[in-house]
Amino acid sequence: MATAAERRAQDRKMIAIAEERSSQRMPFGQHPLARLGFAGARHLVPERLPSGRRDKPVTVRVIDFNADAIDNIKEVSETLKRLDLTHLRLTALPVDLTVSLTALEHLDLSFNDMSEESFPTPFAKMRHLVELTAHYNHIGRIPKSWRSLRGLTRLKIGNNELKSVEGVDKLKKLQIFVVEHNQVEKLDKSFYSNLTQLEILHCGHNFLRNIGADVRNMRFLRHVDVSHNNLTTLPAELFQLPRLEVLNASANQIARIPTVATKGRAKHPIGDVDLSENLLVKFPDHLLMIADSIDLSHNRIKVVSGTAMKKLDWDSNQRLLLAGNPLVFPPLDVCECGIRSIVQFYVESKSTVKVYQGIKVLMLGCSGAGKTSLVQSLVDQQSRLTEDAEGSAGIDIHEVVIEGDDQLTKPLQLSIWDLAGADEFSYPNCIFLQQPCLVLMTFNMADYAETNFNYMIGRWMDQLLARNNKLVVLPVGTHADLLSEARRKSVCWSVRSKMCEHLEQHLAAVQAEMRKIESRPHISTALSEQLKSYLTLLSADMVTHDEVVAVSAKTLEGVPSLFAAIKSMATDKATFPNVMRPIPSLWLDIESYVEERGYQMDVPVMRWSDLADEIKLKFGTKHVLQMVVGYLADTGKVLWFSDHTTLKKYIFIRPSWITDLLKPLFVPDLATSCGAGFHLDDNFKSAGVPLARYERMVSEFVDEGVAERDLLRCVWAHLLPSDRNKPLIDTLALLIDHFEFGYFAGEPPGPNRSPAPSRKRYNSAGSSRSSTASTASVSAAEFPFFISPSTVHFDQVLTSRVLVPWRCRTAQPRDCRQIHEQRCAATGSPRIAAVYRFPRFLPPGLFERLTVRAHRPGFGLRPLYHWKSGICAVHPSTPDNGENAENSGVLFFLKRIRHHDDGSICVRIEVCHETKVVGEKDIDPLWVVLLPFLRNTDDLLATFQGLSVERFMECPACRALSFLGEWQTPKELQSVATATKACEVCKESISTAYLVQPKEKRVGV
Repeated sequence: MATAAERRAQDRKMIAIAEERSSQRMPFGQHPLARLGFAGARHLVPERLPSGRRDKPVTVRVIDFNADAIDNIKEVSETLKRLDLTHLRLTALPVDLTVSLTALEHLDLSFNDMSEESFPTPFAKMRHLVELTAHYNHIGRIPKSWRSLRGLTRLKIGNNELKSVEGVDKLKKLQIFVVEHNQVEKLDKSFYSNLTQLEILHCGHNFLRNIGADVRNMRFLRHVDVSHNNLTTLPAELFQLPRLEVLNASANQIARIPTVATKGRAKHPIGDVDLSENLLVKFPDHLLMIADSIDLSHNRIKVVSGTAMKKLDWDSNQRLLLAGNPLVFPPLDVCECGIRSIVQFYVESKSTVKVYQGIKVLMLGCSGAGKTSLVQSLVDQQSRLTEDAEGSAGIDIHEVVIEGDDQLTKPLQLSIWDLAGADEFSYPNCIFLQQPCLVLMTFNMADYAETNFNYMIGRWMDQLLARNNKLVVLPVGTHADLLSEARRKSVCWSVRSKMCEHLEQHLAAVQAEMRKIESRPHISTALSEQLKSYLTLLSADMVTHDEVVAVSAKTLEGVPSLFAAIKSMATDKATFPNVMRPIPSLWLDIESYVEERGYQMDVPVMRWSDLADEIKLKFGTKHVLQMVVGYLADTGKVLWFSDHTTLKKYIFIRPSWITDLLKPLFVPDLATSCGAGFHLDDNFKSAGVPLARYERMVSEFVDEGVAERDLLRCVWAHLLPSDRNKPLIDTLALLIDHFEFGYFAGEPPGPNRSPAPSRKRYNSAGSSRSSTASTASVSAAEFPFFISPSTVHFDQVLTSRVLVPWRCRTAQPRDCRQIHEQRCAATGSPRIAAVYRFPRFLPPGLFERLTVRAHRPGFGLRPLYHWKSGICAVHPSTPDNGENAENSGVLFFLKRIRHHDDGSICVRIEVCHETKVVGEKDIDPLWVVLLPFLRNTDDLLATFQGLSVERFMECPACRALSFLGEWQTPKELQSVATATKACEVCKESISTAYLVQPKEKRVGV
């Protein structure tokens, strides 16, 4: 490192050279000439340095640079804000001058001979510098001293010799970055992650090969210029930037534009998109929905698609430039007349242009299977590998078209739903496993072993069968490029064999249970009903592709085979009879109308009756609505739960809206990421929530599953308007009443209210009736949440919080455990326990939905505790005779347990008296509480068409599952003359009042 004496000598040498050049260039000799600007002045004035004025200049543009100029600049450095040192052939900045410029805000060093070594160490102390310009120099890398300029907001270093921008990521306040005409080959991930405040990025005329998907972090970007590079593709995230106004990617090697999700956002947020002078072959029609002006001139486009054209307004002012393309359709003369002419052409010819029905495709597989990389590569038809942070969070929807081999072959439209494979999303994923659809069962071939078949593939097959009693599966092995040919064939054969074996085991297990029943000497009514359910399971429709398709998203190996397999299965009329049928023009008109309504609605969900009325008013008929909605649902364009008791009354016009709504509720760490395109920082700021409160709410939600209303407003800020309450209320009603994702929970009112918002445990609100000492432990015990009994009057619960049971991770509270142990130890006090046993599979979220249902007002339960695997509540029942009125409450326990014999999952529902009560006459209040909930549970289980479930009643003596659950068909036991039945385990004679509700006290349906 140079000493101080050496630096001074270097400065003197540099000044001498500058003085010599200045004297040769200027006729004024050694007296420096400059242009000065003073506070309040509008223009710079030519004056010699030093100036004779009293006021010190705030702006100096140096024309002569010599020793006197340096001294004079140092004299005014205290007030100097702008310094222009352009066109001076400088090779370095003098150290003593640099030290004096600590107050400088704007520095222009363009048109000199400076390199990265020209900036001395004291340059890093110019902490007030906000703008640095150094065009036309010889800078080869970002100087180290620049990295400490943390206040810098504008950096312009075009026409240099930069090969890398390493170090710029340290300038986190940067808003404008100009690096045109350099030799930059890539922008690192840290560049996108750290420069989140960047608004203008000009990287034209470099050697860039790609733009990373992490560009989504730059949510303030307005102007992007990446023209004249070596780009072959652009990430979809670039087009989805919310503030993007201008994008110039001309003169590259871009052959395809990724499909951009346009639903749920403004139609024309981008003012100008320039893609001219590229290699585009396919017309990117989706850009018409997000850009006002598109330049596609001088590409290789032959056909302008009419799909998006027909959706544009007739009086659209959009600009579309297509000059220099080998256009075939529409005719060249039509395209040359502009976008209005093209729109008119398609509108007038829509009766002759046929549209064929496509298919909905679900992509399933465990986390890390490569689903997102594969689907994005299929969309872009080029390799697009995603990193871990870019994987799916929830469900992402993509549109893909399998083109025909020739002009006579019809294209097949695919709506591909990429479902996240992480366990956290298995609950919401299960809801969307509707038929009809084709399932791509993906797995990582490089990680496959027969021992983990069930985890990678088998469990997904179980979910499909449980949900629909049907599956249509195409197995797809990813990462094929990592395996040898021999290993690849071995894996494909093994997977195919194990899939067949898995399905055979499923049927064999059902047949074994049937044989057990048939071998009994007497088959009761309940067993007969169980046999019928087994027969339904045996009739499962199971279609799998004959071969496993091996693909690689990196090399695109196997993609043609995958497309061929998809087309083969999708066009099988026995499985999908409606695929590839021509769609009537009336249906297409209704489809366009429904999609447009979705854009106009804050909550894009319509009641069936309301939509029917609108269709009748608009088109004069509504008798085709069910067929049209069925077509839209089968092709993934709307969501319609036709097999759901209540949800079938609603149509979700924008499926991506509901899937995006669910992402933040289930993402593992809400504080860091909710997937591509989700940024909480902007959301909580737009919702007006203080940072400290926002962080506390996030922590509480992640730790305990409790979401405050303002937190939901934050995480849904990009989906719901923040200036009105009604959209939020309607959305909560939808999720709680119909999807059953949670229930309202709030702090208890009155003196028990927690004084500090950060407190995590609250006292129970108790009951309105008086309590004895035996119940005091319940009413005064601490429990995690107070649950509001009202879940229907949404306009009255704006201050409530929502508990999402799937997110609850707390253990059973000690007080709750003690209460249960006391009730179990109470000799002679009646208890009834019903158990649902799931021998093969418990659908994700089913138990959590039961905990939500238990909080509905109709059951009259006052909740006390909620933990990860159970809830405890009390029902304030009163016997008819009025005895023990103060102590007549019924405790209700709902738990998820694992059976100790075979390890199967069970849901156990137990009721007992809150206090010790002796006598079978007091069993009746227990059935009054238990039976309605059992019937409601049976209704929920009925929605899973292929779910194997067994019903039992526990023996009150030995607690074994020795009695069949016959509450659905109680007549046989109710008519038993002895009114007792022997336990097969402990041989005790048990009163039938413990097994079914006594006949004279039956609860109505």
